[in-house]
Amino acid sequence: MERVGVLVHPTRPVQHGVEILQRWTEDRGLGLVQIAAGEQPHVAPSGEVSACDLVTALGGDGTILKALHAAARTGTPVLGVACGSLGVLTTLPENELRAALDRFAAGDWLARHLPALDVGAAGTHVVWAINDLVLARRGGSQLVVEVCVDGELYVRMAGDGIVVATPVGSSAYSMAAGGSLLAAGTNALVCTPLAMHGGCSPPLVV
Repeated sequence: MERVGVLVHPTRPVQHGVEILQRWTEDRGLGLVQIAAGEQPHVAPSGEVSACDLVTALGGDGTILKALHAAARTGTPVLGVACGSLGVLTTLPENELRAALDRFAAGDWLARHLPALDVGAAGTHVVWAINDLVLARRGGSQLVVEVCVDGELYVRMAGDGIVVATPVGSSAYSMAAGGSLLAAGTNALVCTPLAMHGGCSPPLVV
């Protein structure tokens, strides 16, 4: 190992976790750099994900999602640390960070691979999402959506919109709208209509 990256929550108290990272990297002669991804307090010199062996995310699920997006292109492992709350994506509480870093350095860890949604329009890639994609109406008009699976029409609906979620994202907006909760590791996604105008279309697990 040569360098560890860190992202921190913009408002939660993360100083204890930062101090653990600073001491741990100093003890081993490693560099500690801060990855630029959204608004966050300055805790370390700026650095690039591509130069890091590990990225640590101190905060909650939002911070970890930012870290996962930043690290996805290089395949850099992300260690999610819960600071102030427990999240779906956090790997461990803050007080276990030092032990987890020791395990990572020793190679005593397993990667958890997460699926993502690849979103395109007119044959062109637009964006990708780890948790969910939401198509929502604008202003007072309804959004008309067709949901097809392998070219077969499942439903044509009008309403507030639709949520398409991975297993990780199924516990968020989709579940709040009545969608199914998908177990971690399930090779599936769920499409959940939002406030349909007339008719009935249950959430679809594909």
